[in-house]
Amino acid sequence: GKVLVLQSHWQTFHVSAVAAAAAAIFVIIIFYVRCCKKKTSAAEGP
Repeated sequence: GKVLVLQSHWQTFHVSAVAAAAAAIFVIIIFYVRCCKKKTSAAEGP
């Protein structure tokens, strides 16, 4: 019983960890794109 509970708990943790990693990467990409756009727009400005 203990092994099964541990396995299911690990599976839940693995799924949440993957979701958190995906969310972090998504936020970093958006932040990076915004920074790049700001830099290019500032360079194009007067």
